[in-house]
Amino acid sequence: MMKTQNLRLASLKLEEEQAQYYIERALQVFDVNLVGPQDYVAQYAKYVDLLTAKAEREAETFLMETRTIDEMKAVSLLLTYLSVFVRDLISSLSYLYGGLAQLVTSLVASTKLINAGPG
Repeated sequence: MMKTQNLRLASLKLEEEQAQYYIERALQVFDVNLVGPQDYVAQYAKYVDLLTAKAEREAETFLMETRTIDEMKAVSLLLTYLSVFVRDLISSLSYLYGGLAQLVTSLVASTKLINAGPG
């Protein structure tokens, strides 16, 4: 049946009322869903140096110095916390990108609704 239909994507002007409605709605959904990931990522802002060359240089300097057993235990504990932080950061970024993927999906669905016309 689809082979006999003339399938084409109707043109869309962003000035159209329907287009404006769906664009505004998609932006509202995006704004609502962005707050949580932004707050979560903001919790880790104080650790940004761990992801830059500054942290690497400080670590190299630290490792070149002589340490006691207690200091090395503290470093081991710190590295454990760091690994948990990195795991949580990766999870947060995955969540944030998942939200962006949902937004794109919503925009595609909105475009289909706009092209379908008033319902």
